[in-house]
Amino acid sequence: MIYFDDGNQTTNYTALVQTLIRHDFVVLYRLLVYPVVVGKGKHLFQEGTTVTLKLLESQSFSSSVAALVFEPERE
Repeated sequence: MIYFDDGNQTTNYTALVQTLIRHDFVVLYRLLVYPVVVGKGKHLFQEGTTVTLKLLESQSFSSSVAALVFEPERE
């Protein structure tokens, strides 16, 4: 889910997020990682996209889900 400053939100975000990443507009990534292997699905980062991330926070849950917070490392 993406939340905007004006209170709007969207769940259909793949193309939007990839555009924001490509133009270096993302200031924080909050990811929930589930220990499931499905082998296909939508990718957060497009092939050929390089983003160096710095881990700010991590939390694991009894369900084996990990909550991770990253910020992009900028030059």
